[in-house]
Amino acid sequence: MRSNYKIILPIILLAGVLLSFKLRLDPDPDKDKVLIGLIRYALTHGHYEPQDINDEFSEAVYNDFINSLDPTKRFFTQNDIDVFSAYKHQIDDQIKNEDLTFYNLVYNTYSRRLQEAKGFYKEILKHPFDFTRDETYDIDYENKDFPKNDVELILNWQKQ
Repeated sequence: MRSNYKIILPIILLAGVLLSFKLRLDPDPDKDKVLIGLIRYALTHGHYEPQDINDEFSEAVYNDFINSLDPTKRFFTQNDIDVFSAYKHQIDDQIKNEDLTFYNLVYNTYSRRLQEAKGFYKEILKHPFDFTRDETYDIDYENKDFPKNDVELILNWQKQ
């Protein structure tokens, strides 16, 4: 009986500690600024190949960020990309000013698009697949354009 307490008590204590932590969903701008400052310092001084934070760097970060979030072009539309592209050469300035405008814009759009996609695929899966249709789907994502609008985005989801 005593050995059961030795097992159960630590499990209960651990569960209590883990469940007592609260996930913070509200961003802390001061912490964000410190983090950006650390990243900027690491890139310019601590990196094995120090980076100049300029427009060329900004464009590379922009392209890598968008491609890493939506490599298969399933979430963003061309309209989204057009809005994001206004920041293509401003990311370096935002890093220097500890500004997260671009990141927040992309993150909020991506979160919204993920929620929309859940609705798309749930609606698509309500209907049986029609394998008699003669259609193709291009999986060469690197050379594929982003969907022009939401209608084209939904059509892409249906074909996938």
